[in-house]
Parts: sequence; C-alpha cells; structure tokens
Amino acid sequence: MRFPTEEEDRMFATIKPYLDEHCKLKEDAPDEIKELAEKFCKSFEDAACQHPF
Repeated sequence: MRFPTEEEDRMFATIKPYLDEHCKLKEDAPDEIKELAEKFCKSFEDAACQHPF
C-alpha cells in the first residue's frame, strides 16, 4: 500500500460531496465528477500490488 498523492487528495476532495453515506457516487453527479471518480479509482489499481512478495 502507499499513501495517496497530493493530486489524489485533491481529486477525492472534489468527489467527496457527490458520495452518499455508503461512499457510492450519487446518480445525479455531473459527468465530469463521474470521469474524475473513474480516474481516481484507476490511480489506485496498482497501489495495493506494489509490495514485492
């Protein structure tokens, strides 16, 4: 695991108002927020796999 980058922190801060109580993106979120959320998720895809086993 790794800590989020400053860019990822900014992305999350932008997305956070559009999350419901279960941290799911609300259906009425604007398209640009949905795209940003997708980018945010992709940025973490390899984060958990960086530890050499």
